Amino acid sequence: PTAAERLEAGIRHLGMMIEAVGTDHAAREMRKHVAWYVKGLPNSHAVREQVNHTRGAHEMTDLLQRYLGELAERGWSGYTVDPSLPVDTPRASG
Repeated sequence: PTAAERLEAGIRHLGMMIEAVGTDHAAREMRKHVAWYVKGLPNSHAVREQVNHTRGAHEMTDLLQRYLGELAERGWSGYTVDPSLPVDTPRASG
């Protein structure tokens, strides 16, 4: 999938989580999922860091929409991750 398709899916996923469990729980739960939606995309490290500092699900949605807009402005919304290239992956702790 393209960067735009991945981010749009992540935004939809977040919306469904808000409906299912409420905004506070959705924001906490979606942090790990967003990391996978942006994995391998340009500037994904900064986006993951920002997502981890969001205070709520609506702030997270705004962040993802802004990121999608930035990718579109730079012509990267059609970017796809090359699976043969190494990418910066989130690590589980513990």
